[in-house]
Amino acid sequence: MAMGDDDDVDIVIDAWAAALPDVDFAPLDVVSRLRRLVPHLQEVRRVSFAASKLRPWEFEFLSMLRQHGAEGMTPSMLAARLHVTSGNLASQLDRLAARSLVVRQKNAADGRSKIVVLTTLGRQRVDEAMRRLVADENAMLSGLSRDQISVLIESLRVIGATLERGEGRG
Repeated sequence: MAMGDDDDVDIVIDAWAAALPDVDFAPLDVVSRLRRLVPHLQEVRRVSFAASKLRPWEFEFLSMLRQHGAEGMTPSMLAARLHVTSGNLASQLDRLAARSLVVRQKNAADGRSKIVVLTTLGRQRVDEAMRRLVADENAMLSGLSRDQISVLIESLRVIGATLERGEGRG
């Protein structure tokens, strides 16, 4: 869409601006656009992960292990970082292990617990999925310059920090 072409959000904002001329609708404009992007962003990710035979939750799980390194993670560490219950985590672990993407190994530091580590296949799948995701998201942002992307990153970081502090909520 060329600059200056009205879209659905512009039409809504213009209508409200006419009804309430004393209100600055810039926040509604920004948040409405972000909200409308979410389903598209989720679909790009779903398709990117599916190309590597992964579901979004599987990618998140394997990605957490990949970021943590070869030493793996305990189930309790994974549950805390992934924000899932221990029961849900056990089910996810079973499914990933059945697909040979992760294994449970003895924990040398604590014989009562296990360590979850990526298998070679798990590492290949998550690496392939990440490469695909970055390429697909790069294509999605291809209309922006590097400077625009930098400004967008910083702007979203500020919004996130504001929300995390509990500010910005009516």
